[in-house]
Amino acid sequence: MGSNKSRVIFYGWLALSIALACTVFFQFTALTDQHNKQQEIQALYEEKTNDYFLEMLANLNSFRPLVKSLTEISAIHDMKDRIHNQKVLDLAKEQASQVTNQLILLIQAADLKEQDQELRHRVNNLIMTSQQQEDVAFLAFQADLWRTVYNTSSRYWLAKPQVIDRVSLEANRDAAVEMANLDKTMQQFKERANEMRKSDRYLGMQLDFITLLKKDLLKALVPHLKKLTAINESFNKRETVG
Repeated sequence: MGSNKSRVIFYGWLALSIALACTVFFQFTALTDQHNKQQEIQALYEEKTNDYFLEMLANLNSFRPLVKSLTEISAIHDMKDRIHNQKVLDLAKEQASQVTNQLILLIQAADLKEQDQELRHRVNNLIMTSQQQEDVAFLAFQADLWRTVYNTSSRYWLAKPQVIDRVSLEANRDAAVEMANLDKTMQQFKERANEMRKSDRYLGMQLDFITLLKKDLLKALVPHLKKLTAINESFNKRETVG
């Protein structure tokens, strides 16, 4: 009798142990499958976002039209042709906004592939993945030349006699020079992006090369954006016509 009871207890514990072992095994398998699926989704996400980044960079519009308008503003001498002058100013404002929008979208697309990266909901509701990306986006907003062109137009219409003053002419000239420098830098990155899209040399290591391209781009933008920001701040702090 005691022997039968011992067998029942033994087989009961054995069945319980097997059930627990199976439960742990299936849970582990499910977690592993979930982890592998998450990694697969992450890889597909990185591939799509990197394709989007390369496509955007390779097809980035030139900033030369804005450079041309800023240069034209800085060389205005006929103050009587108000309609023409205002057309140039309005065109430059529109072009400046377009350039800033392009830069912001490109910076947002330059999310960095880093371990344990965390999405950052920051500047103007943009989604960032690194402090570097966030800092450059903030600089791009500060460097928006729309403010300088707008204030040039405002000073022009408020001035008596109605002229584009020396300070405004110099600010637009300096902005044109730096925007031309930025355009040259962007053309170099466009060439790198097109090379990566067409060359088989990057197959197998594409993500690493694209991550490097993104980091290089963000780093290269900083000195240009800082100079444009300085031009903006210096000019827009002046309240008197000089």
